[in-house]
Amino acid sequence: MDRELEKLYELDIWPMKPQDAEATKRFNSMKEVFSYLVSTHDYFKDILRNEKINVIDIAAGTGIAGAALANILSGMGKKVNLVATDIRFKDLDLVHEWLKGVNKVHVETIVCDAITLHKCFSSYKEEFHVALLWGYSTSHFNPWSLVRLFSSASHLIANNGVFIIEETDRVYGILYRVGYKDFLIEKETNDKLIVSIHLGYDIMKGSFKRGFYIIPGFKEIAKLEATFWNIATVAAIGWIFYNKVDIVTKMTKHDIHGSGYLIMYKEPRKSIDPETFNELPEIVYGK
Repeated sequence: MDRELEKLYELDIWPMKPQDAEATKRFNSMKEVFSYLVSTHDYFKDILRNEKINVIDIAAGTGIAGAALANILSGMGKKVNLVATDIRFKDLDLVHEWLKGVNKVHVETIVCDAITLHKCFSSYKEEFHVALLWGYSTSHFNPWSLVRLFSSASHLIANNGVFIIEETDRVYGILYRVGYKDFLIEKETNDKLIVSIHLGYDIMKGSFKRGFYIIPGFKEIAKLEATFWNIATVAAIGWIFYNKVDIVTKMTKHDIHGSGYLIMYKEPRKSIDPETFNELPEIVYGK
């Protein structure tokens, strides 16, 4: 799965690299989102009392989201410790390019699977005030692995910290409004198409299986599983691990267009040891 994801992201289907004009536009939009969120949402009041703010960007890719938030916090005079994590090490170093010319930001990059964050950071001395999961990344996690992500992340976040997930409602937006597509053009360039094709559905994981190919030639790129989450389900699963949950609807009414829905969690319960979910039920993978 790790290598399959890496092969797919190497094709730049989704803009997130600093040299990409569309990614730069996206980065600037994210800064608008974070500027509005930090200055208006109650969850940030306690966080802003800190002189130094620790931020972790989970499944960060190039660290574009974490860098956008760090940029805003630095502009408010805060010192920022930003840690970008992903299983794809090639993209992580690009976070430094997003932060060129930005002061008061210390950056670390750590290769880590999001479902084992508590292990990767077991010797880390500080907790995080803000955790991000950006770019509709929940589709990479089936219900079983999403529970593990929530549990693992909750043990890294400070008691007054916040976990923010950028999300979209795929049940309503894709399955109902658009309709699931057996064949879908993912990206078009001057000389090729990148397409995805339905390969099956795993009932035990709740995930669709899709193959990605290059046309002409029909060369296989990767085979991946994707889960079509809706807003309420992701919010409810997170509620198991956090006392407070808020759903921020799209901010277009404030003329801010840089994100989808935001699910925000505060006050991690930390009552469930992440190792509880270390071994998955046999019905999922067997032995």
